[in-house]
Amino acid sequence: MNPNQKMSFYDFIMENNKKYDMDDDDWGPFTNRKCAVIRFDYDSKGNVSGEYKGITVYRDKSFERTILPGDTWICSLKPNPNLKSNFFAKPLERVWMHHSYSRLWRNRGM
Repeated sequence: MNPNQKMSFYDFIMENNKKYDMDDDDWGPFTNRKCAVIRFDYDSKGNVSGEYKGITVYRDKSFERTILPGDTWICSLKPNPNLKSNFFAKPLERVWMHHSYSRLWRNRGM
């Protein structure tokens, strides 16, 4: 797929099924929840977090990789079961900035 084309979530699943030798059942936890593109940065308390529709998003503790400030990820979101005032994110795929910049330049005609 051309990196300048939009990809539906279904296409994303199909592409990654082949890439990581997965089947549709492996995606169950992700397809039954909200998915969003989240940009993470430092919050006022110094934690790395993001926002989804104005609601704070923190990394799910079961995700073992580090999310750095400035990182953008496609994430599966689940509401915090205790507070219901924030989400926990399980990152699925990192969005690399060179794709974003190429779209920006293309959209500006550069």
